[in-house]
Amino acid sequence: MECRRYENIISLVSVLLSVFSGLFIQLLIYSVFDVRVKDVPIILFAVLWIGFSAVITHIVSSLDI
Repeated sequence: MECRRYENIISLVSVLLSVFSGLFIQLLIYSVFDVRVKDVPIILFAVLWIGFSAVITHIVSSLDI
């Protein structure tokens, strides 16, 4: 029973990490290339966010924590 509680916490942390890291990677890219966020089309913003989040999720899941 105790182990299941920690599994839920680890799952929640990995989801939050992937979501926020996807946004953070975009922030870094926009800062490096001096792009204003309001000039980025919403579809490109969403596609990059989903893509970067998927990459981080794959990395975290491959750590076998």
